[in-house]
Formats: sequence, C-alpha cells, structure tokens
Amino acid sequence: MDHEPMRMKNWIAQLDRLIQTFDGKLLDNAGSISHKQAMRTAETEYQKYQSGAISSVEQAYLETLKKAENKLKNGRKITASDPESGKSS
Repeated sequence: MDHEPMRMKNWIAQLDRLIQTFDGKLLDNAGSISHKQAMRTAETEYQKYQSGAISSVEQAYLETLKKAENKLKNGRKITASDPESGKSS
C-alpha cells in the first residue's frame, strides 16, 4: 500500500479525474459574475422562495378550514361557540 501524503494539488487532480469520469464539465476559469451580482441574485431568489412559504397564521387558518371541512363531511354542525373551531363567543 502506498502511503504518500496527499497535498491539495493532488486532491484537485483526483477530483478533476473523478468529475471527468462521470462526464462532468470542469470549470476552467473563475467565472465572470462579481460577488455583488451573485449576492443580488441570491437575495432575489430567496425573496421568491419566501413569498411561496406560508406564515404560521396562514397555516393555522388552513388547519381550521380542514377541521371544519372534516366536521361537515361527518355531518356535524359547526357553530361559532364550537371549542374546536378556534373561536369563542
């Protein structure tokens, strides 16, 4: 067994061979997008993601609707004073 120390340049070469083995393309330069542009793009994409997420209040509302739907399916009447409806009169 060969016990030569692995240096960073050896890791880079090994990973490049591994990527090429699985038909991957190697990056041959640092790219052309600045840090500022990358951060702006990341923030924009994160805002898009956040707009798709629902708040805890919205989640509670949807759960209340689901409970009401289940009660209606089971033939139970829903009233404002119902303790499971989340409201009290």
